[in-house]
Amino acid sequence: MEQKVIKINFPSGIPGFESYKEWSFIPEQDAPLAQLVCTDNEYIGFVLTRPENYFPAYLKDIELDVEARKVLEVKENTKVEVWGILCLADDLRQTTINLKAPIIINLEKQKGYQLILNEEKYSSRELLFAQQNQANAEEGGKE
Repeated sequence: MEQKVIKINFPSGIPGFESYKEWSFIPEQDAPLAQLVCTDNEYIGFVLTRPENYFPAYLKDIELDVEARKVLEVKENTKVEVWGILCLADDLRQTTINLKAPIIINLEKQKGYQLILNEEKYSSRELLFAQQNQANAEEGGKE
């Protein structure tokens, strides 16, 4: 099955990769995952996921600042997607997500922006399965 590839322009670049503006966004069909691959260097890329699937209250804390709205060309009814960059580990339970700096994508305009949150409660290396691991540990302790 052919994957859908959407070209996304990051006018401000991505912190650490500012010189790269053009990226391929490749969402996985039937999964909350996507790839973001640099079009100028296929060795630069990220695995993304939808943070709300693991942290249900997360999206309520996402508020686009003036710069983000301008770069993404956000109008009143514009729908944007929020994605978190994953850092995959050999032990899947140690996989982390960057909740401090989500990737925001306006698919309609094919624009992207990495928003840096001022929220202290979010980390750039949050364990992806932390809530599930904690629930399993609590459940295991009840025996």
